[in-house]
Parts: sequence; structure tokens; C-alpha cells
Amino acid sequence: MLQTMARLLTLFPQLASGLVLTCLLCLGAPLSPAWADQPILSVAGPLDQGEPATFSLADLKALGMQTITTTTPWTGDETPTFTGPLLRDVLAAAKEAGRRLTVTAKDGYSVQIPFMDAADWNVILAIEMDGAPLDPTTYGPAWVIYPYDTNPILITDLYQERSIWKVVRIDME
Repeated sequence: MLQTMARLLTLFPQLASGLVLTCLLCLGAPLSPAWADQPILSVAGPLDQGEPATFSLADLKALGMQTITTTTPWTGDETPTFTGPLLRDVLAAAKEAGRRLTVTAKDGYSVQIPFMDAADWNVILAIEMDGAPLDPTTYGPAWVIYPYDTNPILITDLYQERSIWKVVRIDME
């Protein structure tokens, strides 16, 4: 019995740290820099020769960060600043092209976005809002954001329905 208790006590720090990490992730704690290199997005398409392209937060930041300060129907009266790479730059880095994107969230919800939206508008794949990483329990890891306040056409339901959050996958057709 003493040996069993002694063994449990030696394992306690590992168990405790695993439990704390699990709790932080469940509560939506922001990802630490140590996880910045973990894949958060995959992009697949008709040009794929094997595995889809994957991107970590660091990879997405390396594509060049753009900012959009705009009102949205989801952020109340505030006008947040969103930061992330242009969607067209993400697709170019994945070496993908097509006519339509299927963008999928963590929970399996997906939307269709014409490829031309990425070409015609400065749509970003936001990974930060107001300088902080997107919270994985609300909008993160990534959120498709149009520059709504730049053109009245973008304030319509058609474009707002394409602003999917919790994005983890993009498929090209």
C-alpha cells in the first residue's frame, strides 16, 4: 500500500499539469506561444497532390498581417479591429485555386464562399481581435472577416452569412 501511494505521489505533478492544461483549454484560455507552431487550419483543393496544406498561427502571421476596423452584427456597438492574413494570400500559399470555397468550423458548420470574394474584396482570415488572439470558445482560431464598413453591399445578409468563425478547414472546388 505504501508503495502504491509513493508511486501516485511521484505521478501527481504530471497528472496535475495535464489536468490544469485540460481545464485551461476547456475554459478557452488563449494559446500560448509554445503552441503557435501547432496546425490550426488545413486547406485542400483540386490541385492537392496528397495531404492538404496546413497552417499554424505562426504560418498565418508570416503571410503578412492586415487589419480591418469595422462594425459587425456580432460585436454590438463596438467597432473592433481584426487582424490576419488576406484570405487570397492563404489560398495562394496553399497553392490552391478554384471557383468556390467551402469553409468549415470546428463544430462542422460550413459555408460556401465564391473564390472571387477573396479576389475582389480584402477579406481576411482574422486570427486576432483588438490585438488579442481570437478566443477558441467564441470565434477562434480564425474568422472570415469582410471589410463591411467600406461598401454598403457588404452589410447585406449575403456577405454576413459568409463570415464564419472557428474556421479550421477550407476546401476548394
